[in-house]
Amino acid sequence: ATIATASPLVASKDDDQEVAGDTLTAIGDLSVAVAANTGYIVQIFVVYTNSNVASNAKFEVVVPASPALLSVIQLIPDVVGGVSGFITSFGSTASGTALGSTTTNYTARIVILLTTGAQSGTVSINGASTNALHTATFKAGSFMVRT
Repeated sequence: ATIATASPLVASKDDDQEVAGDTLTAIGDLSVAVAANTGYIVQIFVVYTNSNVASNAKFEVVVPASPALLSVIQLIPDVVGGVSGFITSFGSTASGTALGSTTTNYTARIVILLTTGAQSGTVSINGASTNALHTATFKAGSFMVRT
């Protein structure tokens, strides 16, 4: 596989998007094209809130089928027992536990090292609340960069 040498490609979220419940849903505007048999680094910054402090957000990275290499690190803000920290996940799906405020904008950072296989396609991100009764809002200004 080759490493992509084109200029970075940036996708940014234009409008707030509410996702009610815990069913993972595509976060609109946050997808970038990838070619077959090519290496990429994709960084995603998702700004979000949740309607209830007892909930957080969960995220799922979506890539073309059968990648030759997929390594994902997700850093999700989390508050447990009043102590702020991060949930760190090394998988394509991760979720936080709780947040300290319903009005604070939190930022999840997701870094993807990807070498595609024979299929081209897109890299995108799905998101939802961690609780079926609450709503996660993914904010305008969230973005992803493919290099």
